[in-house]
Amino acid sequence: MRPGTVSARRTLVKTVQEIIIPAIKLRGFLESNNSRESCPNWTLHRKKHNGGFDLIDIWFDEGFRPSFMCYINTIDKQGVNQPWGEYVAADQATALDPLKRVMVMRKNRGVIRWLLGNIFRLNWFSHTSFSFKPDKNKSINIEKAKALCVEFLKCLEQAESWWKHQVIGANIIQSDILKEAWDQEIRRKAKRKPEKGSKT
Repeated sequence: MRPGTVSARRTLVKTVQEIIIPAIKLRGFLESNNSRESCPNWTLHRKKHNGGFDLIDIWFDEGFRPSFMCYINTIDKQGVNQPWGEYVAADQATALDPLKRVMVMRKNRGVIRWLLGNIFRLNWFSHTSFSFKPDKNKSINIEKAKALCVEFLKCLEQAESWWKHQVIGANIIQSDILKEAWDQEIRRKAKRKPEKGSKT
């Protein structure tokens, strides 16, 4: 483990709490009182006119790296029924509950990942999480964490465009793979279901 990694992660968590969360709340979001297991570090909801919610989650790296991921989504007032049978009420949902995956990510600066994302069109490789390389010096880590948060906040207008009009900006990655997989499963089961009057 790189020296200062644990301390750098704590610094990032504190900086996100001080800079990013208040900025999101200024856009009309409120923190969710979500008691479900496996929840992100922060889930925030913004009530929509139709009774649904705009959602934004901040997830920190499960290890010790100073890194976080951001998921955004929307959910109807009816909530969502998961493929495995769980019903999630709209006011208890996280941005990962709808089958569509939408992430706010930073452009990847690595050459290999850039090639995979921009030449071979593998979008998940063209972007990466918001992270920085930890330093032994705490003051440097604080400055890196602040710079990272400022970089993230510049992406929020793209998130707003997605919430309002489903516009996919340069820092937005969207995947419907889970929805497509579930639709395929529904079609597969429908084919196996015998027609009325047919012999089993």
